[in-house]
Amino acid sequence: MIYWTMNSVPELVGLDKAEKKKMFKQAYKEGRSRMGMKELAIRMVAYIALIAVAFGLLSPPFFAFSGGSIVGMALIGGILGALAALPAILMIQTPIIEKSREWLREQGYPTK
Repeated sequence: MIYWTMNSVPELVGLDKAEKKKMFKQAYKEGRSRMGMKELAIRMVAYIALIAVAFGLLSPPFFAFSGGSIVGMALIGGILGALAALPAILMIQTPIIEKSREWLREQGYPTK
């Protein structure tokens, strides 16, 4: 499952906005801690390598497709930026939130 916002985390359902935000920040910090710096670093290096290869392969054809115009390049840049965000969400953010959910369950969430 992909967690787009704190509202996507099932353990936080039913909390008011301020409490949900506070618990999400605390849980995210705990999730990063539980993941460990080594695993996080490996995931970040893999992500950077993936993006570097993808941009190296995709930039020339996208630049040619844009026709070299500023509007075309801005549009292609936006598309490439969105494509770069998805692997970060899948490789880094979602695993951290999965670890966060473990911590939230240990704390007795969801409260319902």
